[in-house]
Amino acid sequence: MNENSDVPTNNEKKIVMPTKTPELVVGKIYAEWCGHCKTLKPKWKIIQKKLAMRYPDVQKVFVYKVEESNMDNSENGLDKLTPYLAHGSEKVELNGGYPTIFKIKNGKVSYFEGPREIEHIMDWALEGMQKSKNAIARTRRRGSKRSNRRKTHNKKSRRNGK
Repeated sequence: MNENSDVPTNNEKKIVMPTKTPELVVGKIYAEWCGHCKTLKPKWKIIQKKLAMRYPDVQKVFVYKVEESNMDNSENGLDKLTPYLAHGSEKVELNGGYPTIFKIKNGKVSYFEGPREIEHIMDWALEGMQKSKNAIARTRRRGSKRSNRRKTHNKKSRRNGK
């Protein structure tokens, strides 16, 4: 787990991988020296937090990142993702430069080609995923609180002749 987030992630030192194959792995390959990667870094932290809120079960979604100097490292490189791929011949690899954003779903890897903005990455990554039951319950509770506040406000407005 990353100290900045509740979503499981590798920390470039020793990776704690999920014990079961997650439904979705979302990852990035980046380089510390890359300007695009530096721009993506704060957005990636937000993406991690949003995924953790939406999928609190660590076995559902796993966020992975690897720095270019560690790509071939057996401890925390790209080979760690091989068990999540359906075909042993398929690999996660750099795709067109840094940063490379990828996902593994149903054993297949695909690469993000859109604008490097939070909403676009989230929409792409979560295509076909359902919210966890806990996230749905939180959304419903928030919605009912807002609804109750509106009702209370409307009653007060009517009393005051507004």
